[in-house]
Amino acid sequence: MKIKLLLTVFALVYLLPGYGQEYAVILINGPVKVGSNKQDAKSLKSLVYGPLNGKDVLHLPKNAQVKLVKADGSVCEIAKEGVYEVGSLLCSKADKSSLVEKFGNYFVSFFEVHPSSESKENYKNSIYAISRGEPSIVLEFPFSGVYPSEADSIEFSWAHACDTCQYQLNVYSETSKTLIFQKNTRQKKFKLLNPKKYLKVGMSYYWNVVSDSTREVESSNRLILSAKGDYLKTLNGIQNDIKSSLPKISYVPKTLFIMNELKAMDRMNYALLYSNHVKLLYPKDKNLVNLTDRFYFDELKQKLAD
Repeated sequence: MKIKLLLTVFALVYLLPGYGQEYAVILINGPVKVGSNKQDAKSLKSLVYGPLNGKDVLHLPKNAQVKLVKADGSVCEIAKEGVYEVGSLLCSKADKSSLVEKFGNYFVSFFEVHPSSESKENYKNSIYAISRGEPSIVLEFPFSGVYPSEADSIEFSWAHACDTCQYQLNVYSETSKTLIFQKNTRQKKFKLLNPKKYLKVGMSYYWNVVSDSTREVESSNRLILSAKGDYLKTLNGIQNDIKSSLPKISYVPKTLFIMNELKAMDRMNYALLYSNHVKLLYPKDKNLVNLTDRFYFDELKQKLAD
């Protein structure tokens, strides 16, 4: 039941209103191709993770495997060489669960119907829209919340519709309001090495950025170094749960699921650091980059709307 539950959640991620699709690909083993009909071999493309409709045709070579889910949670699996029309596949119905009800609306509302390039473009347009008149500084990373104390650096980043400004990054103690660290730069990012030299585990801080054009603080993000081992403990807990219930899940949907679980635990910085780690493991996987980047830019855009 648990494995079907997770599959249903992934179906909600991919099958959003506007796609006009009925199925989602969550497992691909081997060079599987997809086309619009059984006869037109020239139109075949490599199968990628995401939505399909019932008229799509899958071409499986020997030893290949594909697993799909429908919007209703049904699971469809093919592990035999051949040509298959998606709508003709026999799928087993998954059971309903309270977890799907709990997270269903979240997944549907979070993943917008557009590619990552559009997510990034929409975010940039939002930056310029709020910057009419006097440009505003938008803090991008780290998000407000905990940050792994094991990290050997923190890369602060912000957005600002100004190409000639100089910036001052400030980190303060939240309790005493004492300035802990300060850095002047013309870049819109700064990597703080060995953060534990300045920040204590469990203590609460906040950071902000001012420009030489206004010197006004527009917003601040809270920052807390988590307890030792919290990042790995939290991540391993989610991974072990997936491993025991869904051992054959591919790393792309697995990464998305873990990121969403971390976000739900108020661990957005963990989610983004984990996605960066996975992208380093699979640097040539454009689909992984597109989906995780969409996660990031949609979250930034949501921050602007709040």
